[in-house]
Amino acid sequence: MKRLRIVGKGDNLMRELKPLETTRLEDLTVGVVMPEEYPTAVVFTFKGELHSLNADTVFTGIANPAGDWIGKVKAGETVVLDFYDLGYINSVGVGHIAQIAQKLHRQEASMLLVLNRESKVYPIFEYVGILEFPGVYTQYHPLSEGIDLPHE
Repeated sequence: MKRLRIVGKGDNLMRELKPLETTRLEDLTVGVVMPEEYPTAVVFTFKGELHSLNADTVFTGIANPAGDWIGKVKAGETVVLDFYDLGYINSVGVGHIAQIAQKLHRQEASMLLVLNRESKVYPIFEYVGILEFPGVYTQYHPLSEGIDLPHE
């Protein structure tokens, strides 16, 4: 597998990635971006805390349209879940992510998890084994430094 490093213009990258939809909850903000520069990727950005009180709302609210969309993801496309600025996640959120990863793998698509190794979230993903799922790739720098899209 090769990784294609696509780098935006520094901190302007996220400004250039204008969200199609933003969901704001009390302690979580989720943005959905389909960047023109990356036609085989859809980016979901998560900031705050993803837990039992909001995970179902997020994954039936934003991920229900995404769920419909995920069913339409084609082989070779990538779903980017940006958890770099996520401060907390529990098993309910992890369970939703595992289900999405499995569905994408069946469709021969991939998932890129953007993680901060210094965060409290990273060891959870590592411990439950999601980083080892087939079709799941990782990036350990923020999107402002570019997106590493997996390519065969």
